[in-house]
Formats: sequence, structure tokens, C-alpha cells
Amino acid sequence: TFQRQLAAAKQQQHQAKQEAQRVTALIEEKEKEERRLVEEQERRTAERRKRIDQQGLDVINAWNFAIVGQTGAGKTTFVNCIRGLKNGDEGYAGVSCGVVGTTQKTKYLHPSADFFVMWDVPGCGADENPTASYFEDECLDLFDSLILCYSSRWTAATTMLVKKAVQYNIPICIIYTKTDVSVYSMQRENRSLTAAAAETELRKRVSRDVHNKLASNNISASV
Repeated sequence: TFQRQLAAAKQQQHQAKQEAQRVTALIEEKEKEERRLVEEQERRTAERRKRIDQQGLDVINAWNFAIVGQTGAGKTTFVNCIRGLKNGDEGYAGVSCGVVGTTQKTKYLHPSADFFVMWDVPGCGADENPTASYFEDECLDLFDSLILCYSSRWTAATTMLVKKAVQYNIPICIIYTKTDVSVYSMQRENRSLTAAAAETELRKRVSRDVHNKLASNNISASV
């Protein structure tokens, strides 16, 4: 009987030792994984900080808006309108009348709010800025907000930009540009339509179009 009790005690001791070793291994594995996650986060933070510095963004004292959209969508004109500048004014952003458009990111400060920083980003869709990689190529995930300019029609590039903004959880505002051209076109089609009536109808059309395009791509929005 004593020998059986002794054997049972040794067995229990062995099992307890194995359990302690198992628990110790689990703790060590968990600590190793936690260290890996911390190191990975630090690496990502350092990489993001480096990319921010390379882009010249002040993420402490400014709110950085990226003005994006297809080439020729009226991004630079929008920047001038927001800043209240006309052709010939000091600081007026040059507007391209050709197909090239803006070729590099350009920084503009709001005249009455220097923390409001607008970045005129080269348009997507050109050979230098293929649509598929545009968001990553222009580092748009680093900006606080996006202002998406589009005119005439909604394109696949427009959808891509909205989806990417949602993916990166970046607020995005959609602006319909060149409304004067659209109003003029509507009045030519309907001679009895006044400018005010055309603007009202255009506003309804654009709002409906944006809602429908977002809904068809399973994107919720507040317009």
C-alpha cells in the first residue's frame, strides 16, 4: 500500500511538473507574441512617420486635405476658389488648360486659417498616375481628409478613390466641379430653362447620381 501511495505521489508530482512546464511555455509564447506585436507596431509607426516626413506633412499643427480626382477634374480651380483667388492674384495656382494638369503635389494654405492645408494632388488616370495604384503612389492614406473632385460623369476611378478612403477610414468629401459648364449645357438643351432653375436641377441630379453610385458599391454616405 505504501509503495502504491508513493508511486501515486510521484505520478502526481510528475504531472504537476509537466503542467507547470506547459503553463510556463504558454506564458513565454504569449510574451513572445506580445513583443512581436509591439515591435511590429513600432516598425509601422516609424515607417509611417518616415513617409509623413517625406511628404512634408505637418500632422501636429495642421489638418491636411488632399484634393484628388481624375486629371482635368478641376482640382486646382477648386483650390483657387476656396482661397478666394482669381487669375492674376498673388498666390494664384496656375490652372492647366491642356491634358497634363498638375504634375506634383503642391501645398496651399488657406488665407484666414493657416492650419487648413490643401494639397493639390496630380490627377489619376494619366500615364504617370495609373488608377490602380494611384492611392498608394500618392500616399493618400497619410492625409487627414480627402476632397474628391469630379465633373460630368462618375467613373471607375471615382469609385476606387471612395472605396480606398473607406478602407483606410479617411473622411472624404465629394465635390462636383465645373457646374457652370453643366448649367450652360442644360440651358442649351432647354432654352426656356433659367440659370437658377438649371442649378437647382443639376444639384438634384448630382445628389441622386452620387447616392446611387455609392449605394451600388455598398458604400454608405451622408450627403
